[in-house]
This record gives sequence, C-alpha cells and structure tokens, in this order.
Amino acid sequence: MTKRAAQPAPDNVVSIAAALDAPVDAPQLAQDGDQQPFGGRDDDDDIQRPLLPRESPVKALGLGTDGTTCWYLNVLGQLVALGPREHGKNHLHALFAPRTQLLSKYWPRWSEPKYEGRGNARKLVKESEIVGFAQDDASEALISACGSAGIFDAQGRVRGRGAHRGKDQTLVIHYGDKVMTAKPRAGKRAAAEWFDTGLHDGYVYPAAAATPRPHHQAGKVAAVEQLLSLISTWHWRRGHLDAMLALGWIAQASIAGALNWRSHLFVTGGRGTGKSTFNGKDGLCDRVLGSGTLRTGNATEAAVRQMLRAQTIPVIFDEFEPNAFNQHKLAGVLELARVASSGGDIHRGSSDHKAAEFVLNSAFQFSAILTPHMEPQDRSRFAILELEPLQSDTPRLDLDKAGLPAIGQVLARRMIDGWWRWHDTFHAYHDALTKKGHSSRSADTFGTLLAAADLALYDEMPTAELLYDWSMQCAPAAMAEIADTSEDHEACLIHLTTTMVQARGGDVRETVGTWIKRAVTAKVGSEAEAERARERLGELGLKLVNARAKPADGTGRPTYGAVEHMPGQACYLAVAQKHRALAEVFGTTKFQAGGWSQTLARAPAAIRGVKAKFGGQSLTAVLVPIELVIDQDEVTGWVACPMPEAVQA
Repeated sequence: MTKRAAQPAPDNVVSIAAALDAPVDAPQLAQDGDQQPFGGRDDDDDIQRPLLPRESPVKALGLGTDGTTCWYLNVLGQLVALGPREHGKNHLHALFAPRTQLLSKYWPRWSEPKYEGRGNARKLVKESEIVGFAQDDASEALISACGSAGIFDAQGRVRGRGAHRGKDQTLVIHYGDKVMTAKPRAGKRAAAEWFDTGLHDGYVYPAAAATPRPHHQAGKVAAVEQLLSLISTWHWRRGHLDAMLALGWIAQASIAGALNWRSHLFVTGGRGTGKSTFNGKDGLCDRVLGSGTLRTGNATEAAVRQMLRAQTIPVIFDEFEPNAFNQHKLAGVLELARVASSGGDIHRGSSDHKAAEFVLNSAFQFSAILTPHMEPQDRSRFAILELEPLQSDTPRLDLDKAGLPAIGQVLARRMIDGWWRWHDTFHAYHDALTKKGHSSRSADTFGTLLAAADLALYDEMPTAELLYDWSMQCAPAAMAEIADTSEDHEACLIHLTTTMVQARGGDVRETVGTWIKRAVTAKVGSEAEAERARERLGELGLKLVNARAKPADGTGRPTYGAVEHMPGQACYLAVAQKHRALAEVFGTTKFQAGGWSQTLARAPAAIRGVKAKFGGQSLTAVLVPIELVIDQDEVTGWVACPMPEAVQA
C-alpha cells in the first residue's frame, strides 16, 4: 500500500507550544460606552444599554403604581407623566424643550457614509454625520431610568405653589420658580434658604409660574402699620376689630398651607360699601398678594379643586351672591372651604378609573351683598366682616399710590421672620379666647387671625395685657359669627315646632309647637283640647312622657322606659326614631332618613333608645327635655329634666 506524502502545515496554523511561548493580547473589538446592536443589559452578559446621562436636565422620578406610567421632571422643572406609548418624538421633544438638541447629543442617529466608485477605486466622499436622535434608544434610556429610580407614587408627594410644612416644623414656601425653607430657631428669626424646584426631602416641587417673593431684607413694621391704616379707612361695622381681622387674613395667606388651621373671611355689605375695592380685581387684597392667589367670580367646586391641585395658595371669590338657582353650587364651594380649614386631601375618580388627588390647605375669602346659608360647622370657620355705607364726604382711595405690592413683599418677609414664634403666639390667643367663653373651634378661627396679625405687627410674643384686650373685644356675645348660630339639635327642634300641620280638612293649620303647648298647659283651652292635642301629636310620632330608670339588665348599661306624662314631674317629648309622618316633616332637610333621632339624641339631658307607645304601637324613641322644645313657663308644674344618670326608677 502506497503511503500518502506528508502535507506542509498552513501558514495560519501555529502549534500550541509556539502559542504559549509567545502569547498575544486579544484584539479590542469595542470601546467602553459603545452601543451594542441590540442593547440591554442582562444579568449574564456585559452588554451596555443606552443610559440617561447624569447631567441630563430631565430627571426620571420612577414608575407609577400602575407599573407602566413613567414620571419625569422636564427641563423646565414641570411634572410630566408619560405612558409607554407616549415616548414618541414629539413627546420627547416636549420633555426636553427648549433644549431639544440634547436628544441628538445623548442618543445620536448617524447617517450612512457616501462613497463613489467601486473596488480599489472606491472613495469616501461624505462622512457619516448626526441627522437627528435615535428615538428607540432615547425612549429605552428614559423608561429604564424610571425603572431604576423605583416606584413613584405622586399622591401625597407633589407640592404646588404656596406654603407647606416641612420636617421639624420647617416652613416651606414654593414660589413657582424657587423653593424657600425656614427652620424655626427658639428666640431667633428663621434663617431662609433657597433651592431650585425639583425633588427635596422626598417631595416633588414642580416648577410653575412665579409668584411674588418676600422682601430681600428684614421687613419693617411701618409698612404693615400703613397697610392696617389703609384697611381701617373702610367703614367696618365693628371698627378696629374688623380691620385687625382683615389684616390677619391677608397676613395668614402667605403661610396658610403650613398652618394647622386656616381661617376664612366673608366680607359683606350693600352696594357702595367698597367690597370690590377691598377684594375685587385690582383691589387692595389683589395688589398686596399679587399673582400668588387663585381669583375667581363664578367657579364651581370642581373647577376650584382642579385649579388648585397641589397648590396651597389663597382663594378669593368676588360676588359670591346666593340666589334661587345656585344654592347647590355655593354649598359645594363652602364644603371645600370647610375641609381646607383643618386641611385635607380630596380624591375623585375619573373616566379612566384612576383616582385624582386634590390638596386643600388654602385660606378662602368671599364677598357678597348677602351671605349665603351656612351650616354651623361652616359658619364657625369664618370671620364675617360687615361693611357699612361710606360717608358722603369719604375721599376715593388711590390704591395706585399706596405701593401695595411692595408692602405685600414686606408683609410676607415679616411672616417668615416671625415663623419661629407662630406656635406659641397662636396658642396664647387661643387660650385667651377660650377663657372668655369661645369654643375650641371659634378660638381656632379668631385665634389664627389675631396671631397672624400679631406676627405682622410685632417682633416679640404678645403681652398679657394685649391678649386680654383682644379677648374682651372678641367676647362671644359680640361676635355675630357665634351668637347667630345654633346647634344642630336646636335647628332640628325649630324645624319641627314651626312645621304647619292640619288635623282635619276643615281645621285651621297650626304649628306642631302650638299642639305641644296645648298638650302640657292648662293656660290654653280645656282638658278636652289638651287631650285632642296629645292624640294629634301621637299621629305625628310625638308624645309627652315621664322617664323611668329600669332595673339593671346585666349589660352594664343603664336602660330607661317611658310612662304617660304627669304634671309636677320632669317632662320629655318622645320623638319616634322611625315614623312616616316625621319622615315627611324632615323630608327636605339634612335631618331626613331618621337623622332627626340621631341629632336630637345629642341634646343636653336627652335619653336615647327608649320604647314608647304612639297610637297603640310601641316604637323606639329619643326623649328630649321639654324645656328645649318650648318655653318652660308654658308647662304646667314644670320640673327641670335631670341628666340621664339621675333619672329615678
């Protein structure tokens, strides 16, 4: 067999031994940062994805709680939410506007180089150049940056223009284009620091239209005294007290969002009293507060909260006039003001099944010829300032020469400088007012206004004499906001006793109160008439009874019964908890659907959950002391009703 001749080794084959003797570094195929053809970084490779540069003016905040929405701060500092399909060219241009050229810098898209000729004669005539940006790379980098930032829940983390409370009682005020913080120091002015809008201490302060900033130097009290003197030129019914409360509201406005309580103002008066000059467009309040307010004349509740969103700037309503067609709309706005007093968030659903959050930490001001109907819980949050007609010889105010915008800057600076003593000053006024008979709620309202005026006018804590003087001027009996209000159980009984009823077709219509008087007194008519009145009351779910304590039933709770009323014993009006006739009486009021029973059970010395017979039927009722229903002098043998625990068996 013939052997095959040995073939020479190819030139590109090197023996293993020779390779080990003369090792050569592997060629570098890519530089650090080069974009790979398919992008992405997996856990098991070292392929680099397109990144959002650290110096990018667009900041990725994170992925929303829905797992798809990306949240950004754009170049202007505004908060922007983009869905996964909203990362197209125009959306990205808007995100980087006005610095749209950065898109091409960060994620360039290159043109193909151009050649002429073929083979060895081929010649480069135009090099590759940047012709735009790679949208896929840009969107991938932005979405990836949001994922790296984690989950971002916008609810509760976004703070718009206005004042906010920071950590350790720090005052934070968002002026639209800048954010100021002032941390209180005992006995010293709070040192102010300024920051750009954006992310601070876990909160996002998105950029917005700039609002007037405080004066750059410590404010002098002379400017505030000038403002108070100007406010006093209006003919206020309570004179200097009303002027002081008006000053307090204006002073409160700049820090309202950071307070625990916000007091509202209602300016009322007839035509020609100067309401519009005070709070109308280009009026005193408008010039002092400038663009840092939300001003409207006919907005709905929904419009106000949508305009506020996360802002805490004050809200001013001009011409808040009630009429037969807008009661529901006015009630909605007053509800906003009620929530804003103590502060809170409102959530509303939307057509895309996502809840929207609205922050309510604003101070409200209204003006009208007539004040609309307000529930006691609403009225207690207002200082109602009434204007009298101006005197015929009163000169017209020239607000143009008053320098009000500059005074507003000084006032804002004084409120910031005095922030260190706000807590103690408010509590000093609050305590002084409660000692003079104010409820805690009314002391909150008037204490806030007086404390704000104090910060504006003085540099130190108020003296005992000053506190006493203002508490005397604000005595509850002299304050219409308090004296003209009634408790819910009082309003419920007034509605009941003044309701007109008719026993038979031919009878004259009479009030329920008249029937009650006739049933318990010998002064009117005969015993037969009294008996007829008691029968008619029974048909309405009402009955006159005496209360009796029952033996202990082992539950540890006292129980009571009711017997027919006998003169000379404590008398109660038993009101059925459920009754069709009472449902008709209260059908158009807030006490409807059995609400009358719950309301009356809160009356002093009332007894709830008592069984009583009405027209032969045993029903659960609440027993209301008769002296709360009619004048005690109308009751034969009247005896004061004791507290429930003192009722005898």
